[in-house]
Order: sequence, then C-alpha cells, then structure tokens
Amino acid sequence: MRRRGFSLIEVAIVLILVGLMGTAITQSYRSCNAFFVSASLQAQRRLDTSRAALRIFTAGQGGTILADQSGMDLADGGQLRWRDGKVWLRGHSLLSQPVRDFTLIRRDGRLHVTFVLEAPRVYHGLNRTLRYQYSQGMGRKPL
Repeated sequence: MRRRGFSLIEVAIVLILVGLMGTAITQSYRSCNAFFVSASLQAQRRLDTSRAALRIFTAGQGGTILADQSGMDLADGGQLRWRDGKVWLRGHSLLSQPVRDFTLIRRDGRLHVTFVLEAPRVYHGLNRTLRYQYSQGMGRKPL
C-alpha cells in the first residue's frame, strides 16, 4: 500500500515550527520598530530643546537670573520661568513635553541652559532621562 500525503503528526510538527518562527520574526520586528520610533522621538526632543534654547538666548540678553537658577527676569520686563514641569517664556510654554529639571547659569559672559526630560518609552525598557545642555553662541554641548 502506497502512502499519499502526510500524517497528522507531521502536519502538526510543521505548523508548530512555522508558528515559532513567525513569533520570533514578529518580536524582532517589534523591537526594531520600537527602537527606531524611540530614536526618532529623541531626535525631535533634541530639536525642540535646541529651538527653545535659541529663544531663551535671544530673549535673555541683559536679563537677571533668579537665585534658584530656574528662571530669569528679562530686560524688557518679561519672565522666563520653570514651573509645573514646563518652561514658560512670557506666559507661553516653550516645550510640549514635560521638563523634569531646568537650569540657567551665566558663566564667562555666556548664558548656559540645561533641560532634563524623560526619554520616550515606546516599548519595553526602563525610563531614561535626556539631558541637553546649550551654551550661548556654542550650540549643543555633547555629554
């Protein structure tokens, strides 16, 4: 008697192997996708903080930094403040995302700004902080 086809056990084994391979490929794709989305969000935050620092440097000419270094009284009577997780310049928020810490320092005649933000958490992993430091006339400082 000749066999024509596969037994039920052979078909079940093949289906199990295909399912395992599909699961591995799907997890790999999700991890790579999460990595690239996270990198994209971090790049966007870097760009946003760079723009905010430029606005601060432009507005902060001749301003007086507060004693706690979390704000500035501007020469034109406006205010720069960090409160409620936001950086406010003349009553308008400079960044859409929450700011964990913000510092202004004037050293060697230059204004230095530091933003500390939560890293975007897209998939699995621990929360990280992003720290961006800018110096007036020097661009972003690498950390």
